Amino acid sequence: MREAGLNKTGISVINSIEFEVTGNKEEVFALCLESIRSVKKSEIELLNKDKGFFTVNVGVNWRTWGDLIQFDIKEISDQKCNVIITSRPTMGTTLIDFGKNLDNIIKLTNDLKVKTQIKIKNNSCNINE
Repeated sequence: MREAGLNKTGISVINSIEFEVTGNKEEVFALCLESIRSVKKSEIELLNKDKGFFTVNVGVNWRTWGDLIQFDIKEISDQKCNVIITSRPTMGTTLIDFGKNLDNIIKLTNDLKVKTQIKIKNNSCNINE
């Protein structure tokens, strides 16, 4: 956590981030789909291009019994989209995930930062921009 510039305040098993991305909806959707490769054992579960929504299952690991990642992409203008990524444990009763869902958000966000320009709007994870 320290390496990511985070502290214990506000740490949760459900993590989300909202940001603005440069590009049209189709481009941003494709970039988000590509970014899933940065999370091991991930597999697309539900995909709806028209609504700009998809969910990803992440397999079991030593920190959780699996995770569910949601992407919600809304077009703001011709070349701007709003993206919300939420990562949570598959089991709703999970109280501790040892930072796994936060790690998912960080990996996905960092992958997207390399590919396009993003501007963070709402950051419940306390990720540095």
